[in-house]
Amino acid sequence: MARFAISLLALLVLASYASATTLEEVCKGTTNATYCVKLLQPTVMPDTDFNSTLWHKMVISRAVTRAMMAKDFMARLPNVPKENTAALSACAHKLRQSIKLLREAAAEYGVGPANVTGTLDRVSAFQNACSGLLKDVGAAMEQVRVHANEAAAATYIAKDLI
Repeated sequence: MARFAISLLALLVLASYASATTLEEVCKGTTNATYCVKLLQPTVMPDTDFNSTLWHKMVISRAVTRAMMAKDFMARLPNVPKENTAALSACAHKLRQSIKLLREAAAEYGVGPANVTGTLDRVSAFQNACSGLLKDVGAAMEQVRVHANEAAAATYIAKDLI
């Protein structure tokens, strides 16, 4: 836990002083740098520079997309209770709201971990709720669980990027 906190602080300091950040540089300090690059690569151009707040929003946006893909996949399967698709849709909606909360926290307080991490913790809780829901659907829903797990992983990577 202490090592994570030190890594988090180091990333925050680096983000504060670095005006231009490449994809590999941003992902280097995360718990799974390879997955971080894989997750974000389709979203950005190779030579694009971003500040850390934009990276947080981008990762959460990808999580929303994954949750919506899972919901759409569920909707096409036979014998899936409507409450399952509705619950997953609600999770995606709450994730979208978290982007707004993150933007407001960054605008009001800066990109400090005390403010942004709280928002990402709520996102993580929503993702865990989605994952728990999807585990009950069964073996036919394996692809949906993959999407939910990737969305959860995206959330944890977003925490690492702070």
